[in-house]
Amino acid sequence: MSSADLIQQGIDLRERGQLPQALKILGQAVNAAAKEKDFIRMITALGERGLVWKHFHLETKDRAFLVLARKDIEAMQLISELKSVDIKRHTISFLLGQTDMLLGDFKNAIINFRKALRIFKGLSSEKGDWRYHLGEAYYKAGDKEKGKKTIFEGIEEIKKGSEEAPKFLCNVWLSGAFMRLADLLRLDEPKEAKKYLGQAEDIIDKTKGLVMRRRQLQRLKRKF
Repeated sequence: MSSADLIQQGIDLRERGQLPQALKILGQAVNAAAKEKDFIRMITALGERGLVWKHFHLETKDRAFLVLARKDIEAMQLISELKSVDIKRHTISFLLGQTDMLLGDFKNAIINFRKALRIFKGLSSEKGDWRYHLGEAYYKAGDKEKGKKTIFEGIEEIKKGSEEAPKFLCNVWLSGAFMRLADLLRLDEPKEAKKYLGQAEDIIDKTKGLVMRRRQLQRLKRKF
């Protein structure tokens, strides 16, 4: 099986919540890409595996999984520089920002998210997804008004670009943005938080296959 097929299989397994299987397949994808000397796909497979490690952390709260996620992303960065693969550098900055957030380094997350948006290559709706992550970083770094404003800007970008991206992905991004808002506002603005939680739940209920989002929603609802 080609590295491209293995990567897609790994992504599908991850989105269905089959994390150990996804990890195994994405490891095979890294090896297949090495044999093919396809460094773009090697970097892609490492990034997707990093997201699996992140999901393991979110489910277990074990920070060891964050270390593994970070190492895969750092490997992406080193290979990108070694092989002069520019096409994935925006993704690397974004993934570094995500692990910064989970490690509590919000200021560095802002730096990485802003860089990712500055060099972004891709669908405008996906850029909205990245922008709401920047908004969360601002909020957690203490600039709550700028954080909320940036998240809302991201939501509008996702909606405006929804015709150019698969509906499933747009629903992944939108539900994530509304859940992030609900979590951030849970203590500061509880009424608004519940409204956004409801909007996320409505999207998830209407979209078949959002297994990981549904798990995240259940964890979030337990906080309310």
